[in-house]
Amino acid sequence: MTEYNLYKKIIKKINSNTNKTAIINDNGDKISYYELKKSTENLSYNLIKNIKYRNPKLLILLDNSEFLIYLLLACSKLHFLNSPINTSLKIDQIYKICKLIKFTHIITTKKNASISGINKDLNIKIIFIEDLLSKNISYKINSKNYHDLNDDFIITFSSGSTGSPKPILLTQKIKIKRAQHAIEIYKIKKNDIIICPSPIHHSLGQRLVFVSLINYSTLVLMKNFNPLQWENNVYKYKVTFAIIISSQIPMIAKKLISSNKFHSIRCLIASSSSINENIKEKLINKYKNIFHEMYGTAELSTVSHLKPSQSLNKKKSVGKICSNSRILILDKKFKKISDNKIGQIACYTPLLFKKYYNNNKLTSKSFFKKYFLTGDLGYIDKDNYLFFSSREKDVIISSGMNIYPSDIEKEILKNKFVKECIVIGINDKYFGEAILAVCLINKIENSKKIENILKKNILENLASFQQPMGYEFVDKFQYLSSGKINKIFYKNYYNSLDLDLSYKIRSLMGIKI
Repeated sequence: MTEYNLYKKIIKKINSNTNKTAIINDNGDKISYYELKKSTENLSYNLIKNIKYRNPKLLILLDNSEFLIYLLLACSKLHFLNSPINTSLKIDQIYKICKLIKFTHIITTKKNASISGINKDLNIKIIFIEDLLSKNISYKINSKNYHDLNDDFIITFSSGSTGSPKPILLTQKIKIKRAQHAIEIYKIKKNDIIICPSPIHHSLGQRLVFVSLINYSTLVLMKNFNPLQWENNVYKYKVTFAIIISSQIPMIAKKLISSNKFHSIRCLIASSSSINENIKEKLINKYKNIFHEMYGTAELSTVSHLKPSQSLNKKKSVGKICSNSRILILDKKFKKISDNKIGQIACYTPLLFKKYYNNNKLTSKSFFKKYFLTGDLGYIDKDNYLFFSSREKDVIISSGMNIYPSDIEKEILKNKFVKECIVIGINDKYFGEAILAVCLINKIENSKKIENILKKNILENLASFQQPMGYEFVDKFQYLSSGKINKIFYKNYYNSLDLDLSYKIRSLMGIKI
């Protein structure tokens, strides 16, 4: 039986002559593959010294860095179950996660010494990464004394866009196969320079890391996404491969479209959510031979892929369904819906996650037969292309009508003054829910003028039931760590204001409540 082990997959061919750069960090330091091997082995030895515990579960509280990568590879070598999480979480949020998963150890930096308070209630040992990085002479580790040789590797938490992050358990086998799938789809070569601005506590960040290292490419690792730094890194290091979260694209779109400094990129991929259609069209026109889009989730990996050759005819889709995947479109009774009709997207792929950790009930609820229920709505056309409509929980039900926010958002984003927007349903006394558009613009003082233009355009181009009853303008959005706008926050916030958006319509109709 084949053993799937990331450490062995990456490290086995590395020797003292392997001087190729594996990682370029935020400071511009270059770490060779041989340094990667030695640092990982050293850290593995120090983990064994510090963790005298059978089958430990490690909560990792570290920002993107080469040290986090060493730690993940060490966990692979030792078969330690681990979970990197968002370092910006509050103590009470970390406490809840620790209680949920029953972690035995937390690995963090000495800057997070305050985290040690968790130890009092949950009896979790705190280990500082600085102590694990001290130099030692490595020796052969008999890790069988410390773990059962199962394949469970990493718990990745979903972005929590529905307000309830889920603990997604992934094995080493799944991680390796997902990386190989990406290498195959995008024809990634050893000489590729891959940039990773995504947090490694998310599945996309992990995939970029493992794709690069399994393929012996070079990884440009950013601590976090910064538009100017991303642009500078692409230019400075001649990046050839980039996956960008769709909500980050507006921050760099102007430079991508107007500048010729990004000529090194041979593959530019949009991921995670729908893109502003105007920007997408401009990117397709400018990068017609290299622009891709993909659809998937942390539970699934990539299940559809829009190639450059397809983008001109199918640019509104999120791509053709991958050859290793099957997708059903289901109604509320889980009956299959015919082509071009909107329903819930359910997917099967051999790259599926193992389960939601310690939650068999949620795992079972998330499947129809062998198909994972994504909670997304969309449709498939006759050519087997997938079109994304909305998150099921984002659908607005107003006067009994199902209204898809993405249709309205796309129309609003045609306005050059609107950088980003979300459309949400808030509680309404008469309609059940009323449509509210929240728009990000540069100058709030122009909001009334922009609102009038938006009202006119949407009245001309969308049906009467799709007209927003209110507009709010902001100069910045709150984002989830995944890079998506935090819709739950805005829905809760505007509901708390007890707005009465249908008042004007009711007055015109002579309706009193």
